[in-house]
Amino acid sequence: MDTPSAPTVQGTKRSRINFDVTPTMQADDHGLQDAINLLSSDTTVPAHLNTIIGHLLDSVMRKDRELEMLRKRDSELIAENNKLKEEIKVLKSSLATSLANHSHSDSSEPTRQPNSCEESERARSVVVSGLAECTDSNVTARLNYDIDCVKKLFSYLDVECMPVTCYRMGRPRNGFPRLLKFVLPSTMFQSLLLKRAPRLRYFQVKGVYIRRSLTKEERSLRRARRASSSQNASQPQCSPPPSDMQLLMFRLKTHPFIMSLRLLYMLPHFCHRETPKASPEKEVFFNMHPDIVYFS
Repeated sequence: MDTPSAPTVQGTKRSRINFDVTPTMQADDHGLQDAINLLSSDTTVPAHLNTIIGHLLDSVMRKDRELEMLRKRDSELIAENNKLKEEIKVLKSSLATSLANHSHSDSSEPTRQPNSCEESERARSVVVSGLAECTDSNVTARLNYDIDCVKKLFSYLDVECMPVTCYRMGRPRNGFPRLLKFVLPSTMFQSLLLKRAPRLRYFQVKGVYIRRSLTKEERSLRRARRASSSQNASQPQCSPPPSDMQLLMFRLKTHPFIMSLRLLYMLPHFCHRETPKASPEKEVFFNMHPDIVYFS
């Protein structure tokens, strides 16, 4: 049996790839460059292998360029981060200094910062004293009684609104009605109610007073003023010390020369042709001043 001979395939001559190295390659890569040159000049290396190696080298060099860009960007970010850290350190130092100064000023003069919500509610609140308190055991009945009292006040003072809330302040005391506090819808109604409060002197219930809601500091100051005024009223009133002008006038009046001038001025009124015994006043005067000569 005749075996067919293998067909003869004439290989096409392929062009050899030239590996160009970018000028950005570092000086320590000369060994790699020499190896690339030897590989490209070697005629025994197939063309397809040279193509694959060329693509791999291009990819590696592209990755090297990207890595170099990332390193550059990383160094810029590190420098910016260090700069921000320095700025934060300076700001923390200045903030600590300002807080220390502020705390020192607060310790010298302690002040209480009121809550904005509480301050807004206080600006719309009023306190009523002198209203009798309901003695019913039912809580709802007591609340309805207080609301009815507020309605009567509003009706008498011609304030057209309803309170937002209404409650008694403090613990119950026998024989002493507690203060009644209620919050109005706005500050306008509070101002109107306080403006018309003097009309309560003609109200059917006597001894009812309305005032605005006070803070704890204002209440303490008010009690201190009331205590000082009552203490001053209980103490006897002392006459003020004489002034410098009053002392000067007294010394002038009691001076011997001034007294002699006054006597000389009074002498013609006493020295008449009548005898001293004719007038009791003259007799008393000359008995007190025997050095004055009487002319008959």
